[in-house]
Amino acid sequence: MYFGKVVEITGSATRVGDDVPTDRYVFFAQSGAFGVRANLLDEQAAAILIKTKENPRLTLKCYCEDVDGNLILKSCVSVTP
Repeated sequence: MYFGKVVEITGSATRVGDDVPTDRYVFFAQSGAFGVRANLLDEQAAAILIKTKENPRLTLKCYCEDVDGNLILKSCVSVTP
């Protein structure tokens, strides 16, 4: 339904990855067992990770990629000033 579509997500990150190529993400937990994993665009990843550690509330614009229990988003960029 949303595969390949652009979506915006706003919320408080419950977990963030590190600034290494395979671990650049922000995770938004839900009330159930799964959540949303937002994989960050490489060009903005470092800045987003730093900002999220300071303030976990943010808005990202991403492409919907897959569902593997978690909703997987890709190429996420910040739309929060």
